[in-house]
Amino acid sequence: DQTKAGEELSETVKRPFVRTWSVSELVHQLASFDRSGDPKRGQSMYIQALCHRCHRHGQIGVAIGPDLTIVSSRFSQRDIIESILHPSRVVAEDYRSDQITTSDGRVVTGQVVAHGHYRSPTLRIATDPLRPSDIIEIKKKDIVEHKKTDQSRMPDGLLNALTADEIL
Repeated sequence: DQTKAGEELSETVKRPFVRTWSVSELVHQLASFDRSGDPKRGQSMYIQALCHRCHRHGQIGVAIGPDLTIVSSRFSQRDIIESILHPSRVVAEDYRSDQITTSDGRVVTGQVVAHGHYRSPTLRIATDPLRPSDIIEIKKKDIVEHKKTDQSRMPDGLLNALTADEIL
C-alpha cells in the first residue's frame, strides 16, 4: 500500500508512553538481537512508528525525509539509532526546517512547499511533518526574515511509545 505526498493520512491509534530511550540502551539491546528478524513485523512497526509518513523504504512511504531503503549500508546501527532518538544533532541541509518571521512578529517553522510559479505572492509552509497537507500561507511581502534552522523536521520522541522488542 503506497502513500502519496499530500494525501490525508489516517490517524494512528494512540499508544501509551513506554519510556524515553537512550542510544546506549538500544545499542546494548541490539547486541543480543536475533538478526534474522521478521520482515512483515518490521514493516508493520515501520508503519506503526509513523516512519512511513516522512520516509520511503522500498515502495512504502513518502519521500519527505531521507530514503531509508539502503540506510543500513551507509550508516552504523549506532548512528541510525542516534539519528532517530536525536534527530536534530546532525541534519543534512536539505532536511533542515525553514523559519519565517513576519512583519507582525509571527514565527512559523516548517517545510516550504513548492507551488505554482516562483513569483507567487505567497509562500506555503507545511508546519507538521506528520500532516503534510496542513499548510500555512504567508504573504511574501510580510516576510522580514527567512532562514534555515539547525532543527530537523523529524519530531523527537517517536520511539517513546515502543518497547525495545518493537524497536528492534
